[in-house]
Amino acid sequence: MEMKNDHSNSESLKENAGDLFLPCNIPEAPKQIGESSGKPSKGMAKYTPGPAGLAQEAATQATSEIGRAKMAAIERGEKLGELEERTERMKMEAEMFSQSAHQLKMKYKEKKWYQF
Repeated sequence: MEMKNDHSNSESLKENAGDLFLPCNIPEAPKQIGESSGKPSKGMAKYTPGPAGLAQEAATQATSEIGRAKMAAIERGEKLGELEERTERMKMEAEMFSQSAHQLKMKYKEKKWYQF
């Protein structure tokens, strides 16, 4: 396969060029919208960085953290209630012990050690 002269090859390329690239009109420049036009466009959404999946994951994680904190607060409240009950019971037992000790002291107040 020898190449024909260069002149004939360039002419065939020029002829085929019209088939590959069709002429078209250049579109108009876009109109200014958003902040650059002086007023925000009502139809434009704000850009949120990161994929939407990350936002959903963060929301789910925050919800589960709030749930755990709520459960911990409930458990803490229950433990504090139990502690308050035990403290009250202990206080009553201490008062009873004090009364018993005082009665015993009064009973043996006048007796000497050798009179028991």
